[in-house]
Amino acid sequence: TKMRRLLPLHIIIYCVFLFSCKCLAQSKENNIIYGFCYSINMNDSTVYLSSIQQIPDAELQKGTGFLIGRDIYSSQFKYFLESRFAGKETSTVFFDTNKESIEKTYIKVRRLQKRKENSTLIEIPQEEFTLQTINKNMEK
Repeated sequence: TKMRRLLPLHIIIYCVFLFSCKCLAQSKENNIIYGFCYSINMNDSTVYLSSIQQIPDAELQKGTGFLIGRDIYSSQFKYFLESRFAGKETSTVFFDTNKESIEKTYIKVRRLQKRKENSTLIEIPQEEFTLQTINKNMEK
């Protein structure tokens, strides 16, 4: 009857729950978060991309999965660019616990920016810019 029809749905939900718990446990065991920074100068449409790198001592917020201190990480990139290039930058950081996933995101962002005719893409190698450990108390 109705319960029999809902049983497969409950089994699927249970399996998804177990799989997500396992993934969270693995990412906490590894505690590795990868990321790259993206910035744009609105005055001249220059786009800057940092290389993909491990974010040192990074943590994700419980419940939301957001990177703790993501505004501070993006500010690090913004200040780096403003010290090297003229202009005001708007920056953000992309992050993931899965290296292949962040690599796919990087490729998509890079490809999208290369297609834009009126913008210039500048890639910043890791030798020039590296995300630094942040003080977790600054975020609270």
